[in-house]
Amino acid sequence: MSSSTSLPVPAIKRLIRRTFQQEATVHHISAIPSTSLNVSYLITLSDNTKLTLKIPPPSHSRLLRHEAYSLASELAIYQHLQETNPSVVVPKVIASDLSMETLGTSFFLTTSVQGHPLCDHYPSFTSSRRRALDRQLGSFVLSTRSLVSSTFGPLYPPFPTPSWRLAFTSLLESALRDAEDVLLALPYETIRFSVAHHSPTLDAVREARLVLLNLAVDDPGLICDDEGALVGISGATTAIWGDPRLARVFEDPTTAFYEGLGSHVPKDGVRGLLYTLYRSVVIIVEEYYRPSREKRELEARKKLTSSLTRLAELGN
Repeated sequence: MSSSTSLPVPAIKRLIRRTFQQEATVHHISAIPSTSLNVSYLITLSDNTKLTLKIPPPSHSRLLRHEAYSLASELAIYQHLQETNPSVVVPKVIASDLSMETLGTSFFLTTSVQGHPLCDHYPSFTSSRRRALDRQLGSFVLSTRSLVSSTFGPLYPPFPTPSWRLAFTSLLESALRDAEDVLLALPYETIRFSVAHHSPTLDAVREARLVLLNLAVDDPGLICDDEGALVGISGATTAIWGDPRLARVFEDPTTAFYEGLGSHVPKDGVRGLLYTLYRSVVIIVEEYYRPSREKRELEARKKLTSSLTRLAELGN
């Protein structure tokens, strides 16, 4: 058996014996490529059952404010979708403990969603396969946004907010503070003024629906099968109750996506521009905290500037 030296292997074995009443034992534990901020391990049992163990990000990880509860948030997403929308394939939660008593660290244990990260295959898909996938993704968003809450705000930790305007501005302000913490060069005053000026538009959103913020074709938490069909999610760590249009998938939606969604959503109105502004700020901060190979910051800064310019024009 191979595993990380930091893993409490004896405690994991005891957990498995207790959960499965000694009907199966741990055969192999291996680290799997992360599909989220949380650290993932594949546990193979003696009967070849495959489970996924999730533990929090390493203590040295640099997290944004909205990522502080990534493990508990991911657990809450799966539990909520399991209970309220069984048509969405998510890992089934088998055991969990956020108190750190069982394993000495917070964790949750789930079934494994079989397949491959969509982001690894989407670029090589034919145009027809991409259209089919985009249509599926639209249907997927339609099924998740059918879930509603009486208040706006984070799924976890619950922080009920009476309006979408307050929830959104709070979300954006937390990202701006993350940027200020590391002295990132951003037009803070212009952003805050523009959002304050246009935020009344957000009062048109009166129903709080489930929003998986990072949902997009390049989200490693989306899982596809060998044929490229979407089979489920595994790695969703950020969700809020709000306007589904804030999800990243609405940044550059395709016609096929709208076909699956069943409706066309205007992209360039004030709301759409505010959402592009928010997503751009988050990407810029993420790239500073955890640089990627994609060099997303330049494109995000272009979109931020363009959004501010359009909002200024609409404000006159």
